[in-house]
Amino acid sequence: GGSPGVVPGVSPAGRRYRRGDSSADGQIDLADAIAILGYLFLGTGEPACAVASDVNGAGGVKLDDAVFLLRYLFLGAPDPIPFPGPNDCAPTLETACRVSNCV
Repeated sequence: GGSPGVVPGVSPAGRRYRRGDSSADGQIDLADAIAILGYLFLGTGEPACAVASDVNGAGGVKLDDAVFLLRYLFLGAPDPIPFPGPNDCAPTLETACRVSNCV
């Protein structure tokens, strides 16, 4: 595990994210797909980490991100979540992720 270019206690603090964890609870699970769908169709508000909601890395948050995540979780989809995936963290702007989902 770990994140390339990050040394705990030495690297500058900042907002970091992992793709797929839309709810920013530290797990990639059904709650994340629900957060995406709620945002898109129910007006529940932007997910805690919007940039993480772009699960397939295609840019923006769309229905295909929720579908991609559900396929990944339940069907063992052949396409992995693009970097930064479940085991990685990457820096992002604070405006793209209200709550860091990397610990």
